[in-house]
Amino acid sequence: HTFPEAIQEENVDYHHLKWFWLPNPVHYSRAFIDISPETYNEREGPYYNDIFITEKICKPLLARRPFITSANPGLYAELKRLGFKTFDKWWDESFAEECNIKIHFEKIMRVIRQLDSMSLQECNNMWEEMQEVLDHNQTLYLYYANMSPRLWITEIKKARAKKLI
Repeated sequence: HTFPEAIQEENVDYHHLKWFWLPNPVHYSRAFIDISPETYNEREGPYYNDIFITEKICKPLLARRPFITSANPGLYAELKRLGFKTFDKWWDESFAEECNIKIHFEKIMRVIRQLDSMSLQECNNMWEEMQEVLDHNQTLYLYYANMSPRLWITEIKKARAKKLI
């Protein structure tokens, strides 16, 4: 079972507030991979440089699922800076830093088609190979969620030191 005991529950309404922030075990138990767009998915304009990590990426981390996330360039680099591992061993993640939105989506679709063309046995083999990465990501996520110094406090201290606030 891949879910922390604290969120295991049967037949829960997905729209229940808890499942807005946490991965619904019923839904994720049937998912091999989480494919989602992050809130900020810009290539130009005022928000193109913002890294905004939300529940959309946190759910697969907690649920021990691989992910493909369409987000502003830099999100994957930030996840790695925080210590998370991504899935570049199994598929091309060059979409993550692609600045041309059309090419960005073409690269994501190429990866999705590659995964879709795999046999059940190939998926099972990939899943087995990923276990160490999935365990690592879940453990690190739980550390940040429960035991680490609050990141926002650290960021406020940095902003004060730079006299931004």
